[in-house]
Amino acid sequence: MSRVLVLAPLLALAACATGSRPDDSGQVDALPGVPDSEPRADASRPIDAPAPIDAEPHVDAAPLTPDGCVPTPSERLANPAFDQGRVLWNETPVPNVSGGPYPIIAMPPSVLPAQSGTYVAWFGGVQGFDANPPSNSLADALDQNVAIPAGATALALKGYYYVATGESAGGSAADHFALELVTSAGVVVQPILALDNTMPTSAWTPFTVPITAVVAGTTVRVRARSTNDILYPTSFYLDSLSLTATTCP
Repeated sequence: MSRVLVLAPLLALAACATGSRPDDSGQVDALPGVPDSEPRADASRPIDAPAPIDAEPHVDAAPLTPDGCVPTPSERLANPAFDQGRVLWNETPVPNVSGGPYPIIAMPPSVLPAQSGTYVAWFGGVQGFDANPPSNSLADALDQNVAIPAGATALALKGYYYVATGESAGGSAADHFALELVTSAGVVVQPILALDNTMPTSAWTPFTVPITAVVAGTTVRVRARSTNDILYPTSFYLDSLSLTATTCP
């Protein structure tokens, strides 16, 4: 027995003035009793003339914080696209299934190339009757703890998903998947993605979810998990995940 895939569809200005008006000959009248060599008292720039402008203002390429730091986005997940293999993530595969347990980080079926690289996270793909003993609910999970820097802003979790099911079209939701941000104790901080067998896809589907929960300066857990009922398996796939946070390094 093996897991099965069912595909679905910006110049400078200067000013000067001599303080006397030249006559028609072009000569400047001298004041009586004042040597020609001395400057006219009114030879300074008229008070209504614009002040010189030394240069155009400089525009920074990026906004600066008060301490002069340029905010920069950074990836917080380790092995976010799974292409380092089964490392840096904690796996809890479905137990007690014929031919298993099947790893969650794995190469996808040949008919479904990875969205990027080689590996994906593959959840489900088995039914309760495949377990020994048979079970009405089979569950698996994948998680990673992530340290969020203090002062981090503009957090977002994004990636791609694909759903393929053997459940009948138009049926009820029997198999489920959830991607969540939780505490180290497993308490949900923010739901990210919820899928079920009534939502099959025909191509990798992108998602981007802003993190609105206040998690800066804490360690949170990115957790994905699925359940399948006793009949007709559904496979849930994730790839190319990314959790970014804008910080001032």
